[in-house]
Amino acid sequence: MQGYILSVRPHRGEATIISETGQAFCVRDESAATTLHGGDIVRFQLDTTNDRSGIMDLEVVAPWPERFAREQSNLLREFCEAMKSLGV
Repeated sequence: MQGYILSVRPHRGEATIISETGQAFCVRDESAATTLHGGDIVRFQLDTTNDRSGIMDLEVVAPWPERFAREQSNLLREFCEAMKSLGV
């Protein structure tokens, strides 16, 4: 399956993935959570061997900045800086 990282909570070692089908999955892996960023495109497998479905073989296909053309990335950075300066 493929999806994107919706949010990361590194202090808890968790991340939320939204799959291409719209399903949300929580990943609990302290080492992975520190390397993931919101917006990353990921590929993963569902582990259905236990009572609850989990994620295994999580791989970042495209870090979030690579999703935008260079000019869009610059605009996005400018927007983020403007929001920071406004205290948002």
